Amino acid sequence: METYPIIIGGKKKLTDKKYSLRNPFDNSEIAEICIARNAEIESAIKSVVLGFDILKESTVRMRAGWLNKAAKLLDERKEDFARVISMESGKTIREARGEVSRSCETIRLSAIAAEECMGGKILPLEAAPNAEGKWGFCKRFPAGPVLAITPFNFPLNLSVHKVAPAIAAGNSFILKPASSTPISGLMLGELLIDAGVPKQAVSVLIGPGGRVAEPLAGHNAIKVVTFTGSPAVGQRLAKIAGMKHFAFELGSNSGVYVDSDADIMTAASRITIGAFALAGQVCISTQRAYIHRDVYDEFIELLLTNVRALKVGDPSNELTDVGPMITPAEAERIELWVNSVVDMGGKILIGGKR
Repeated sequence: METYPIIIGGKKKLTDKKYSLRNPFDNSEIAEICIARNAEIESAIKSVVLGFDILKESTVRMRAGWLNKAAKLLDERKEDFARVISMESGKTIREARGEVSRSCETIRLSAIAAEECMGGKILPLEAAPNAEGKWGFCKRFPAGPVLAITPFNFPLNLSVHKVAPAIAAGNSFILKPASSTPISGLMLGELLIDAGVPKQAVSVLIGPGGRVAEPLAGHNAIKVVTFTGSPAVGQRLAKIAGMKHFAFELGSNSGVYVDSDADIMTAASRITIGAFALAGQVCISTQRAYIHRDVYDEFIELLLTNVRALKVGDPSNELTDVGPMITPAEAERIELWVNSVVDMGGKILIGGKR
């Protein structure tokens, strides 16, 4: 079985502590993953500071070049990344390919942002009193080492969302992927180094959030914390991070209202996709729908027809529409939700059992 080391300052590092990564679909072992301990966390901190000293002196042209090269390499390695994403996250292979394509675009847009946002600007000041004929100069500077903490549901694109803009702005980073989907994050780190990003600026640490992400978030060397995940964890990280810059994308509780004059067929189709894409494990997944009584019966029949047509099964199968939940515990949690609705008088129209 393959063992995946963590990455510290662009160098692979095997550790004594490891865990077994399993496929959410059949529970088969995928690989052994090394866990960062305190010593590796400290080494990564030293490296990210050194990496920032190097990266902040790089030119916009250099950084845009690295990112464009990274997008090109990712496009060339698209199928490898898609297979890994599907295997470790349980999303269908078609969904995984879509994620890789979107990640390529995210990197390219970050390269454009580097060229458009990081240069200086001359601004007229004559809107202010006594400022006629006066001009101001505005220039952006790198903020400092970035900590990027990402979830399992978009393990590649949400990592790219954080580290590509960091590089574009001249910042080094430590990426902490979700423990259930670490391989795509490690592959991304290697790809960025292959694209020319200075090794010292790239670290990828794996391990429990409380033992890896939290100490990093509170460290004085980290200047920016960016996180996607639950509101509870976001609130905790905000307290730990203190006065640092942070950008959080947190959970949601998405509802849909279908009015009587809506296009019912389109509504049923979009709600089916919104509810079942990625097995419903997205912060904007449709969780409930409010249907006008005048179109309720017609809408329900259309929705049930769409749901019955979904193929649930092996995410590596090209025909599969819905893969598994990320862990058995998550599936059990959703089953409890369903049972609680039934206990309160709700009626199951389709499915409802694992």
